[in-house]
Amino acid sequence: MKYFILTGEPSGDLHASALVKNIKNNHPEAIFFGVGGSNLEAEGVELIYNIKDLSFMGFWEVIKNISKIQKIKKDFINFILSNKIKNIIFVDYPGLNLNIAKSLKKYNINTFYFILPQIWAWHESRVEIIKNNINHIISILPFEVDFYKKHGLNTIYEGHPLVDRLNEYNYLTKQELFEKYKLDPEKEVLLLLPGSREQEINYLFNDMLISANKISVEHNLQIVVASAQNISKEIFNNDLKIKYTIVDNNVYDFFKYAKFGIIKSGTSTLEAALHQLPFIVVYKTNKFNYLLGKRLIKVNYISLVNLIANKPVVTELIQNEVNIPSIFNSVNYYLNNNINLINLQNELLKIKQSLGDIGVIDRIANYVLKNSL
Repeated sequence: MKYFILTGEPSGDLHASALVKNIKNNHPEAIFFGVGGSNLEAEGVELIYNIKDLSFMGFWEVIKNISKIQKIKKDFINFILSNKIKNIIFVDYPGLNLNIAKSLKKYNINTFYFILPQIWAWHESRVEIIKNNINHIISILPFEVDFYKKHGLNTIYEGHPLVDRLNEYNYLTKQELFEKYKLDPEKEVLLLLPGSREQEINYLFNDMLISANKISVEHNLQIVVASAQNISKEIFNNDLKIKYTIVDNNVYDFFKYAKFGIIKSGTSTLEAALHQLPFIVVYKTNKFNYLLGKRLIKVNYISLVNLIANKPVVTELIQNEVNIPSIFNSVNYYLNNNINLINLQNELLKIKQSLGDIGVIDRIANYVLKNSL
């Protein structure tokens, strides 16, 4: 019962660690090796690479680091074969994971894919790679089931693992949270999430912060910036003389108690939705990535919330739309009109209800164990 688990993203590391914990609880003899971050390491996974070593974002960054990526891939395959590992769990990160899956096909290794590649958004041809190289497909988004069924593939869908994570989370009271971070109890929080990679933060943070400052002055709010733990806080230093509080913990507490959020597109938008935190979505990358992505991406929305709803529930500001006036006006659309705010929260409740009942990871772990070699 040896497993190799491979993820290249902080959110993947989080969900993968919950899956590992549950599998080991049910089968203590299971041994895990892999690639991940602090969460997988905390669950006893022997890491041969850290996700920091795989932080290549966008087409151009991958091209620049192609030789390094090839070496990493070779190291993975050699490790899996030399340690006679028969069960591989791929978690998101399709560029590398699908490449490795193809290379392992001839070795008769049992493969699971947990948190599927977003091939419904772009690169739909990858469905053939999944069909030919992955034995077990585990979806965490409701609309993926129909997409894969259209292509002749069955997926299991047991709900989204965030449902379990939120259910198990021990929230502070609002008073405890504000006292912990020395926040003003007379002001509500405007929450900023500029991303979990330095590249994202460099593109987004200044416009987000300046806009947030204008919003906070108009609506008597205080600014909290949520940072990923793997990010150096020095990246948030600025000469703008704007007051804000940086946190790299208790983000769920701030999702629960904040008044509004300005959030970079990604898993955080779904976490905010599950807390019914009203928010807008921002996303910006370099011009090359944007132009290529715009040409390839086939979906109408970038945020998971809008994709699940199949309509524009939350405002999305993309690329050149990420500017101070657009952010300011988009947030004010809600903060200046309580009916707009309540309507958004009601739509977010519908998203929450579509993501399944508690026990998601337990059901997925049972499926993995039942189908392991």
